[in-house]
Amino acid sequence: MAKSSKTELIDKYQAIVDTNKSKIKKTKKAIPYTISGFILVFIAFINYSSHANNNFWGDTTYALKALGIAIITSAIIYILIVIYFVRKFTAENKILNKKLYKLMSLD
Repeated sequence: MAKSSKTELIDKYQAIVDTNKSKIKKTKKAIPYTISGFILVFIAFINYSSHANNNFWGDTTYALKALGIAIITSAIIYILIVIYFVRKFTAENKILNKKLYKLMSLD
């Protein structure tokens, strides 16, 4: 393999690994803000439609139970999606790091 193509591959792989690391870091930082957003949206939904909810649910305890279940369900689904993408990027990084190790090894 030519020297320049080898260095180009190394640079390409390192750039991909760096972008994957930054995506993982950014995704992990966004988790608390997104879950807080879920909670605020559901609370706002309950507050602004309280009259309709009183007619439908009959009591606020049922509405709060439904709100709690909706928040927990959406948070669990979101966390599962985040875990999937983080594992996907981590697996890709492992493969690329192995390729980088083989490329950078002394011939």
